[in-house]
Parts: sequence; structure tokens; C-alpha cells
Amino acid sequence: MGSREATAQEKGALAEAIDPGGFVILNADDEFSTSIADRTRARVIFAGIEKGTIRAIEVQQTSGGCEFTIVEGAHRCRAQLLVPGLHMVQNAMLAVAAGRAFGVSLEECAAGLVAAPLSKARLQIREINGVQFIDDSYNANPDSMKAALRTLMELDADGKRVAVLGRMLELGAESERGHREVGETAATLGIDHLISIADDTIAVAAEKAGLENFAVAKDASEAAEMLGAIVGPGDLVLIKGSRSSRTELVLDEFAKLQPVGGDAR
Repeated sequence: MGSREATAQEKGALAEAIDPGGFVILNADDEFSTSIADRTRARVIFAGIEKGTIRAIEVQQTSGGCEFTIVEGAHRCRAQLLVPGLHMVQNAMLAVAAGRAFGVSLEECAAGLVAAPLSKARLQIREINGVQFIDDSYNANPDSMKAALRTLMELDADGKRVAVLGRMLELGAESERGHREVGETAATLGIDHLISIADDTIAVAAEKAGLENFAVAKDASEAAEMLGAIVGPGDLVLIKGSRSSRTELVLDEFAKLQPVGGDAR
């Protein structure tokens, strides 16, 4: 649709179509939610982290997932997700809001969250050759890229934090800006190394924003070789890109390498 603003405009049209007896559930942490809420006659439920009618507080993250307390009015319920990432907690709050709209109790919602099946290659924690990976290779857009980079920095790690990022396709006129923003975010967050695959836009933007350690690989195989030269046990690596970028191949190629020792930190 060309931009986040245009996407929000179209989503507002969906809100307009809901009759007064229905519900519109919106992310309390999103900048466009208020304007979308103004366009509907339905009941609006805001859900998010620390704010919203239904919200998560006391969020704790580990590589094994997130624990938090769901709050709705005076009612509280402890809950758990078996996947890391604050943005996943945001998604969970939207799901809880939908459940509450249909009369599901907070306790039942919490039970559903911890039992939810995990999707392959969506913030999946894997260990290969002694290195911890966040496999988020299923797909990517600028917002999910930035969220995954934040998760990389939020999780505990004894060693370096490295991002291997493929291209984000189907962004249209927003492609250059989207890739540039991801590079700037990587630098601002302070990751230790960046490897960009098949496109230097992310790496160039990261360099301009102050990131010193970066490289551009021509394909997944070369990215895996570069990775093998810089990581070792205790390091944490994010793998992410659009579905058609096939960034999961980096993991396959890395697994073929001999156990790595990593460079000096």
C-alpha cells in the first residue's frame, strides 16, 4: 500500500464497516490506533503493554519466552508465552482482548497462551555448533525487523549479538526507506555485528548511523561463512528476512561448518 500511513488508512475502513454491536480491537502501543478508533461506531478495546483496557505488566523475558501479568480493571492473571519478544506480548494482548470480547475469562486466555503451538522460524530459539540463534526467518517487514532487533538486544547473552538480515521484498516505493530504517535501528540499538545479504542498503545505513562491524554477503552460503568467522559459544545471532529471501538457508549452511570458536571479543 506504499506506506504505514496508507495501511492504517485502509485498516480504518475495516473499522468503519463494523456495526455498533460489534468490537474493534486495537493495539494501544500503535500510533495510528486512536485515529482508527475515531472512525468506528463499534465498541473499541485497546490492548497493549503497560497501557490499554487490557494490558500486560511486569513483563520478564528469557530465551524460553515471556512471563507477564494480564490486567483488566481490578482483575489480574499471571500468564506465559513460550516465545520471546515484547511485540509477541503485544500480539498476545490483542488475542486476550478478542477472547474477553466473547466472554472468555482471563484465566482461560492465559491457559490458551501457554498452550499455543509455536510456529517454525518465528522467533524460534535454536543452538547450532554452540551458538544460540533466534530463527525469525519466516518473513519480514520493517516493523517486524526492528522488533526482532530489539528482541536480540533484550535477551540475555554472554557474548556478541549478531544480526544476519536478508532483503525485505514487496515494499514498493517504501523499500529504500524501510531498509534504511532497519540499518539505522541496528546501529542505534548497539548490535556487535551486522551481515546483510544480497543488498547493501541496510549495511550502508547502519554504517552511517555509527555501526563499525558490518559486511555484505552475496548469498546465504557466504553469510554463513562470514558468521562462522566471527561467532562462538555464548554469542546470540538473529536470522531474519522476507520469505523469498530464504534466510533460513544461512542456518542450514552454518550447520555444515565445523564447530566454531569465534574471534576475540
